[in-house]
Amino acid sequence: MKLRYPAASAAVLALTFAIAPVAHATSGSPLDCGAGVAAVKGGYQLTRDVACGFTWSDSHKFLDLHGHTLTGAIVTTGDHLTFRNGTLLTDGSYLASDNVTLSHLKVRSPTPVLGFLIEAGNNFIVEHSSFENIDAPVALDFYFGTTGRITSSTFTGNSGAAISVQAANDVDIEHNSFSRNGVGVNLWPEDMVGVNRITVSNNTFDSNVNAGLSIHGFIENGGLDAARVERDTITATGGPGIEIALTCFTGDDCTAPHMSVSRNHLLGNGTATSDVDSRSGMFARAYSTDGETNVDTPAYLVGVQVTANHAEANGDLGFDVPGVTDGGNNHASSNANPLQCVGVSCQKVDAMTRMLTIVAPNLNLSEVAHHHS
Repeated sequence: MKLRYPAASAAVLALTFAIAPVAHATSGSPLDCGAGVAAVKGGYQLTRDVACGFTWSDSHKFLDLHGHTLTGAIVTTGDHLTFRNGTLLTDGSYLASDNVTLSHLKVRSPTPVLGFLIEAGNNFIVEHSSFENIDAPVALDFYFGTTGRITSSTFTGNSGAAISVQAANDVDIEHNSFSRNGVGVNLWPEDMVGVNRITVSNNTFDSNVNAGLSIHGFIENGGLDAARVERDTITATGGPGIEIALTCFTGDDCTAPHMSVSRNHLLGNGTATSDVDSRSGMFARAYSTDGETNVDTPAYLVGVQVTANHAEANGDLGFDVPGVTDGGNNHASSNANPLQCVGVSCQKVDAMTRMLTIVAPNLNLSEVAHHHS
């Protein structure tokens, strides 16, 4: 059983439930579902829509849904298993064995879920898939094991966090779309360890409710180290586009984690009028706490390097990040707060540079500033 601890930041859901795997048989395969599942070379195939929950214990197999819908709670215990080409309709599936892949899969839930919808394991891969309108605190959860990759997928209309990495290390989240979720991506070492070497890059975030990307947690035992947030475009979030909140218990020996936040575009965030921590493009805070009172401690943010980002038309500051390391070449313009930036120096974006960031979002803005000066 893993225990959920309250989140450090009020901008994301506090996950306070406990989860234990549901008891299932220790062996089995999709063939346990009977009619509607056929054995084929290399795995299994649906021949029609099937409603069946099962444990999948064999290895190096695929289940091709063949355009059909599989309805049920699934548990994987085997290695190198692939679900592909159809719709998985589940109220909770525990896919935490090694090397599970979801490919060209639509993941949906028929009812509200109290915890996570999908739990991932070692080297969990999601590609060309979608998670949509899932009413759960977490749609896709990474807690067990290490490594994972989510790419070329969409997360739309999920009520909580679309993806939450809560203990796993070495997870890459790249080239995805996050729209109208509670939070797009949530990084939180819930047991005060893990969530190291996470990459969030080349994604688009649009109209998420609380934050596009939220990074938060207690840092006594390490965790949240070597995260890279690069080349993401985050627009029209209710709260901040990127939020970082780090906390250390008073008297503990805490080391500031290292993170790189670079070449992101933060446009028109902070649309909410209340119930968010900030309306800035990027918001970062660090605290010492005795469990009841938080004291601002910017020194815990020194490992966060903020470089060559672009913030425009956000609801407060472009960057509200006192204590971070200024990597330079950050740009801000037309944010509601006339200061534009706190914690980093910002160059004002002129009309030419603004146009180039729209037509060529991966352009190095520091090169533009140099050649246009």
